[in-house]
Amino acid sequence: HFALTSKAYDLLTEEEKIRWENLVFITNRRGVVHPLVFTHPMTGRKHLFLYLIVLGAILDTSNMRLLTKEELTAVCKRYIELVSHPDVSTKFNWKTGDFLITDNLAVSHKADASAHTRATSKRSLPESHRPDLRILHRTTVKGTFPVDPTTNAIPGLQDDLTLDIEGPNPFNQDGVWYSGPTGFQWSPDISYAL
Repeated sequence: HFALTSKAYDLLTEEEKIRWENLVFITNRRGVVHPLVFTHPMTGRKHLFLYLIVLGAILDTSNMRLLTKEELTAVCKRYIELVSHPDVSTKFNWKTGDFLITDNLAVSHKADASAHTRATSKRSLPESHRPDLRILHRTTVKGTFPVDPTTNAIPGLQDDLTLDIEGPNPFNQDGVWYSGPTGFQWSPDISYAL
């Protein structure tokens, strides 16, 4: 599934656009800080960016306050709603030999549930119902510019745009500050394969 994140941004209400443009997310392992809304360097369009599997915290830079568990959960649910919208998302039906190139600054993606079917399950199914094994080779090209998370000064932000996510929470104590093997668990229905 692929979602054009500029269209997801367009679906935000005006009030949400103002709020989300002040939000940055912090990854759960290295503490890398990313803006939730950024302007694409080639198109000039605004896009949403939130990588849920590595989400450690979201900071509101307008008041330097971490989102609480309830606020963070609401942002995650809204993001999924936006990128799952039929005007934003499409499913690519893979065929043998397909070659796909995407702009990771413009597209969000997630694997279909069928991509996680274990190869061993093929043996127990009739040949006509066996899932195909999809082998994915990913190449990442180094960007040409830094995606600066904010123009506001974030206390503790290091030159490499990271915060010490494994250290003590330097912001409001009721805010989520999570470090661990997977991202913040915003729903009991999700599981991340490691």
